Order: sequence, then structure tokens, then C-alpha cells
Amino acid sequence: MTNKEYTQFWEWIGPSLKKIRYQKHILGLFEQGYFCAFLTRIEAEQILVNKRSGSFILRLSTRYAGEFVVSYLPGEKLPVRHYLIKATDTADKKKTIADFLGQYSIFKYIVQVMTLDNGETQYNARKKDDVLRKYKRKSIKQYQRDSTQNENPL
Repeated sequence: MTNKEYTQFWEWIGPSLKKIRYQKHILGLFEQGYFCAFLTRIEAEQILVNKRSGSFILRLSTRYAGEFVVSYLPGEKLPVRHYLIKATDTADKKKTIADFLGQYSIFKYIVQVMTLDNGETQYNARKKDDVLRKYKRKSIKQYQRDSTQNENPL
């Protein structure tokens, strides 16, 4: 590893680890395998292509240090899309990433990464409302009302 590569790595990983560590909801999602921090865009696409429509992965951006991306499968026979979560998406102190994900009906199943005892990796899709419930600031009814108007964040 060159000095330049070393510096680039730490400039990327530092802000990312800070967000994982100090945002409680992110740390919890990370510990449970629902925040797939170190997946690349291509790896996310390879995982999602075999999942049902509405499946998504929450991961770190490989281009923007400390920023989050939602990689998602918008529909059958459609390519995987990637959405860089903007600061304004969670700018309100009362709005978490779980709140952001909850307001869009296109995000239905959050993918969990699990490492089995034999070392194999398994990817399970779970209903987002079941997983994110404890991280949300709004009630499920508020999300259902909001999501009727919000199909896609783009």
C-alpha cells in the first residue's frame, strides 16, 4: 500500500466509522447485519439481482466518505439502482435513516448479511417495517400515510 492509498483509506474510513459508532440507530443496524457497511456497488447489485422487487441494502458510499447509499431493486426486470442519501434527507434532528427509509414504499425488504458458522455468507430479506420499527421516530401509521405519496426518492 502506498502512502497515497493509506491516506485515502483513512480519509474514507474515519468519517464512516464515526457515523457507525456515534449514531445509535446505525450501530444497531450494523451489529444486526442490516447495515452492510463495506459492500461495493457491484457487490450490492450481485446480491439484489436474486431478491424480490422492493429489496434494498443500506451501505456506505465508496466514493463519498461517511455517506450512506441505498441500493435497491425497484421492480422485476429492472436494474438495481443506487441512491446517495443526502444530508437534507435526514437533516431534521428527529428524522433518522430509518425514518427516511420508512417514508418510501419502494423500499420493502431490507437485506440482512449473516455469516454462518461454516464461514458462508447468507443474505436474508426481511420486511423493513419489522426491522426498522425500533429505530423510527414516527409511527407506522404516519409512514403508511406518507408512503402513499412517496414512491421513489429520486
